[in-house]
Amino acid sequence: MIDIVLQVGTSLKEFLAALLFPLQSLTTSMDSFDTLMKKSAKFNGQKMVLQAALNDLFSITVDPKILIENNSADANRIYFYNNAELTKQYVFNNAESNPFYFFNTAELTAQSYDFKVLIPTSLHTAELERRVKSETELIKLAGTRFIIETY
Repeated sequence: MIDIVLQVGTSLKEFLAALLFPLQSLTTSMDSFDTLMKKSAKFNGQKMVLQAALNDLFSITVDPKILIENNSADANRIYFYNNAELTKQYVFNNAESNPFYFFNTAELTAQSYDFKVLIPTSLHTAELERRVKSETELIKLAGTRFIIETY
């Protein structure tokens, strides 16, 4: 076997590179697929319905339109404990001495929203923002938070 390796030399290196090429291209394809899936996870039926409803309500038929941008799919998840931890954190009753809070207002970050409503700068007025906020409050799913920004 060693004789074969010595005789082949750089050909063996080229042969191994040829064997590994499909694996390398598969890795590249999987990275592209992962990026695409993360992007498509941000698009869902609620986003599309809300976006269409807002543009229809305000008679916006040409670009730039009001857009909805979801926050990251895995943002703001709350865990009681990690399986690797040895002890579990229990939720307390008000009558008990140590109440447990999921989070307090100091822990809320600037990213504490579920989606953004993006209004084009060319259309933005204080009145439009107030009306968009009002309509979004009516249409959005209960318990979801949003912010309004211009683009």
